[in-house]
Amino acid sequence: MSRGYRSLGIAAGLGALIWAVLFGFSLGSLDTDKERYEPYRYAADKPAEAESAQAGVPRAQPLGYRRPCQDPKGETESDLCAQWKAANAAEDSAFWAQWGFWIAVVGSSFLLWQIMLTREAVEDTGRATEAMRQANRISENAQRAWITLGIEPDHASPYPGGGIYFRINFTAANVGNTEATHFFVKHSVLFQGAGESSNDFATRMLGQVEAWLDKIYEIKTLTVVPAERVVVPWWNDIASKDIPWAKILGPVMGSTPVFLMAAYYRTVSDPDRIQIVWRAWMLHAIDENGDAVHWIEQGKLYRRKDLYGDPFNVCAHHMTCDASLISAD
Repeated sequence: MSRGYRSLGIAAGLGALIWAVLFGFSLGSLDTDKERYEPYRYAADKPAEAESAQAGVPRAQPLGYRRPCQDPKGETESDLCAQWKAANAAEDSAFWAQWGFWIAVVGSSFLLWQIMLTREAVEDTGRATEAMRQANRISENAQRAWITLGIEPDHASPYPGGGIYFRINFTAANVGNTEATHFFVKHSVLFQGAGESSNDFATRMLGQVEAWLDKIYEIKTLTVVPAERVVVPWWNDIASKDIPWAKILGPVMGSTPVFLMAAYYRTVSDPDRIQIVWRAWMLHAIDENGDAVHWIEQGKLYRRKDLYGDPFNVCAHHMTCDASLISAD
């Protein structure tokens, strides 16, 4: 049931309750003019009057009726007057207590209704505020700079002593709508150790990204405009002792290099924060049959067509930090 129908139902219920209470009191008030206690018979003021009445002597005037508190005669009538007043006071007290109970019920009902309406209003306000914040975030994200990362393996060849010589092109592109300022890139090649889980390896890569943050320097004039693509070539050799070789096919030794890249930049919409995006790729090969294999053989030459980078994670990682952590130029 929607909030509008629920509030309408509560209002209808309260209205019915109030109508029932007022109708009940209207029925009870139909005989309010009736004497609450019947007056008792006239009591003689003088003993002679009582004696003449007992002797059957006719009287000119019939005996009248009066209340005991009207000029009470003697101790008995005084006591009866006190009892009469006490009974009336008790009746009045019960009457007003009953009225007070129903007034409290009606007031509490209205208070409960008001609380429910206030709660609904607060919830609506909270949802509206959160929707506004979400809309602001969406609008801000649509206008800010976004950097995507990529890798283009070019060459992998044997290096003396059982190592590998790599030629890799790292790429970065601004797919946002505003400039990425103070742009800086770091990259490296890592190897997952024997018995090291993927989670532990990902934690180690994150530690490398955070360590780079302490060593980078910003160039204020280095800006990547929207739709611009930056290529960062990397040529390097890795000694055999730094590569965890393992047997893959009989005596054939192989390994899986992992290339890590991180971009550091600022946005026009939030210039006091450093945006950090990082990603990793496993370098895989394509064998003579055109099938993908998850390793690079030791001592084998690979051309561009023989290599591809398989993303280590489904999507890039993103985080921010305070720009004051970076030293000024």
